[in-house]
Amino acid sequence: MNGKDYEPADIMTHYESDCGAATKVHYTKGQTVTVIVPALDCSKWQGFRGKILDSPSRPACRSQMDLQVEGNWRRLVTDQVGFHAQVVYGDYLREVGYALKKLARPAWENLSEGA
Repeated sequence: MNGKDYEPADIMTHYESDCGAATKVHYTKGQTVTVIVPALDCSKWQGFRGKILDSPSRPACRSQMDLQVEGNWRRLVTDQVGFHAQVVYGDYLREVGYALKKLARPAWENLSEGA
C-alpha cells in the first residue's frame, strides 16, 4: 500500500464466486488513506481522506476496511456516484484533483475539502 512494504494478508477464495484466489489484507489501523470513487460511466469522481479503524472479514468482498471519513460523509451517503473505490495509503486528494483538472474531465468532487 505504500509502494515498498507488504501488509500481512491471507489468501482466500474470491467471495462472490467462491473460486480462484483473492487476498484479504490486514490494513494498518490508524493509517491515513485517500479514497477515490468513480462514477460507473467515469463522468465524475469523488474523493475523500480517511483513517483506517479496522480491517474486518465480513461475508462480502475480501478488501474490507472500516474508515473514519474526514470530510462530508453525509454527502457521500446521499450522493455517492459509484460502488467501487480505489484506496491508497497517504493523502493524495490535491494531486488527484490537479490531474483531473488538467484532463478537463471527469468532474471532481473533493469531499474532504476544508476538513
